[in-house]
Amino acid sequence: MRDGDGWKLIGNSGVFDIDHATRSAELGIMIGEKSEWNKGYGTEAMLLLARHCFDTLNLNRVHLRVYAENLRAKRAYEKAGFLEEGRLREAVYKHGKYDDVIVMSILRSEWDQRKGK
Repeated sequence: MRDGDGWKLIGNSGVFDIDHATRSAELGIMIGEKSEWNKGYGTEAMLLLARHCFDTLNLNRVHLRVYAENLRAKRAYEKAGFLEEGRLREAVYKHGKYDDVIVMSILRSEWDQRKGK
């Protein structure tokens, strides 16, 4: 993000666990600057990462994991075309309780269809 004095770091993102044999990888983002939440940066970051995965890395499938209670992130991923494909029940313990982890993914064919290819 660019502010009046230059660039401002508001989070991070990445592609990891790239498997060239299956042409798949996992994505992750974190918008840590709470004042920048609800501005569409999460959706934009996921779109840019997906484009890089499909157009540059030539992957067929990308997936991510999101805490079930993180509805804001889940909505951002859905806006970027990711579909829920599974749930890891009570897979994480945080803030004194267990939470499910949702696995979401998008395939090259779905990406191409969204882009009108």
